[in-house]
Amino acid sequence: MSYLWPQGITLLWFAPEEFDHPERMNPSFLFMLDTLRGRCEFGLEVTSDHREDEDMARIYGPDKAQWPNSAHKRSQAVDVVPSPNTQHNRLKLIHEVTGMYLEELWPRLGLEIAPKHIHLDCDSVLTRPFLWIGKSY
Repeated sequence: MSYLWPQGITLLWFAPEEFDHPERMNPSFLFMLDTLRGRCEFGLEVTSDHREDEDMARIYGPDKAQWPNSAHKRSQAVDVVPSPNTQHNRLKLIHEVTGMYLEELWPRLGLEIAPKHIHLDCDSVLTRPFLWIGKSY
């Protein structure tokens, strides 16, 4: 099965309905994410994708000065949870995305490992590659 997206692209593993703002997502990023899901051989539940100002305020508070310079705002990031969400699958996800980076299939990798999600981005503005341990909101 394949899924047609509002941007006119077709993905094998992700349907637009899995995203809050599918029409805003960067097509190049979506292709990388779709490849990753295929390599993982298990589902990836998207818990956060593109973020509007309302989303940022809900997560970080109303003071825009406190908001991070977010790849989510530029439609080049997602937070995901493997399905099923096991330690094995979290490690496999990290293994596969870092493998894609080493193979130059995900050249600007942003990877956050947090207790309740894994953040993935390919931000064109922030310093990449970058790995950090974060927190789940």
